Amino acid sequence: MLKLSRQDRKLLDEITTFPWDPDKYRPLGQSLLEGVQRAEQTIAGGYYRNLRPCWPELSDSALRSLCFDTAVLGYTAWALHGIARRFIHNSPAELSEFGAMAARKEWVLEGHANTRPGRARDFEILWSSALWALAVGDYRVIERMLETLPYPLPRNTDKRYLSTFPTYYPLFSDAVFGVLRRETSTVEEAVHALSKRKLRADESGLVLCLRGIVERSPALVAEGLAAQTKSTRRARSCDPHYKLLGLGLHGAFELCRSVDPRLIVEWDTTHLLPWDAELHDWRRQGGDPLRDADLSMIPADLEERLTELPTPTWWQELSPT
Repeated sequence: MLKLSRQDRKLLDEITTFPWDPDKYRPLGQSLLEGVQRAEQTIAGGYYRNLRPCWPELSDSALRSLCFDTAVLGYTAWALHGIARRFIHNSPAELSEFGAMAARKEWVLEGHANTRPGRARDFEILWSSALWALAVGDYRVIERMLETLPYPLPRNTDKRYLSTFPTYYPLFSDAVFGVLRRETSTVEEAVHALSKRKLRADESGLVLCLRGIVERSPALVAEGLAAQTKSTRRARSCDPHYKLLGLGLHGAFELCRSVDPRLIVEWDTTHLLPWDAELHDWRRQGGDPLRDADLSMIPADLEERLTELPTPTWWQELSPT
């Protein structure tokens, strides 16, 4: 069992009391089934046609497919639910299941990286989803991201259409995916540029980790992980779940470890929350994070799509980027 500090217990109380209803933190399969039911109702009512102005190039069939995927995956805060179930049921495995689904949702809905004018470029945040995937060992979605996302990430030069994220997010994307691609020169350029930016405390901690990778410095990696640990608890305007446990923190650790296990030797893997030592131990077992998930209650074709991650059919009708 994890050791909980007074602050940990306070945060745990917050995520299990009003307005957070513990009964709504359902198992993964049941949460997906509710999404399927919501999708069927939305499509049967013809509400999918409301997406037409945003996706004029999609056929009626593709629009229904997009609506189905959005209704199933887009209305649940998967990581938030996973953190709650991790503590309510003392289950690192469930946290990994929900963490994987959070990353897979982002890839399914945004991994096509379509950049046509007027559309929010939400794929700029996928580097953060990649860290969540690394945290729980979801290498399948990492593979799909590397296959479908442009690299380096194109910069927005049309001032009429502003991104919904900070202008430096493409640099984080280039750095994180560059490490995974072993694109050393691009990573160095991105880290150098990020080091000159004014960033949030957690982002500065991640940059320290990235510098540690570039400079092969275990000390910088440990310093960066420690900075992210402190900033997680100090975050403002953030749900208490994400203050209690830092999936991004684990993702940064795994990113550094993927380059060279010697880079993480100065980090204490028995550290207290928001570092989850039990999740770390569970992660070392390896394997698919969805291996123990009961998905028998959802349609077989949806189960296959969520586990195998084939290219969504509606992607095929998107306008060229």
